[in-house]
Amino acid sequence: MTLKLKDMSLYRNAVKLSSLGEGLKALVQAIIDESNESIIPTPGGKAAKEKFLNHGYDKDPATNGGVLGGRVKVAIYYQPSTKREYDSYEVIDKAVGLLSGRRRLAVREEDDTYSFYTTNHPSEQPGLRTNVYGVFTPIDPAK
Repeated sequence: MTLKLKDMSLYRNAVKLSSLGEGLKALVQAIIDESNESIIPTPGGKAAKEKFLNHGYDKDPATNGGVLGGRVKVAIYYQPSTKREYDSYEVIDKAVGLLSGRRRLAVREEDDTYSFYTTNHPSEQPGLRTNVYGVFTPIDPAK
């Protein structure tokens, strides 16, 4: 079964899913497909989407971090690490290197319709859990 997706083609600043890295594309697709197979590639190996789930979030990425509406749920995932992050130890899990220390994926659900946003963790030590994020950029999964 696949999730119902919000049409993000109307958002001018939406990035195309096809333009993102292989790991992030695989993570978004695993979420859409409701799959937990270990298919998400990282320099530290392949993993299932459950390894990337970080926490629920009480702010709305659709309003760039505004108040979360009553019917809206948001989950934050670590983005899969890149080769550069892996090589420079900007990862959360230094022993394995799956999880980006800076980049996150926000998954927004409203009335059983899902949308995706990329964001970044501030330039602090990668392991800090301040739950403060930068600008939320929508992802258009149809492209």
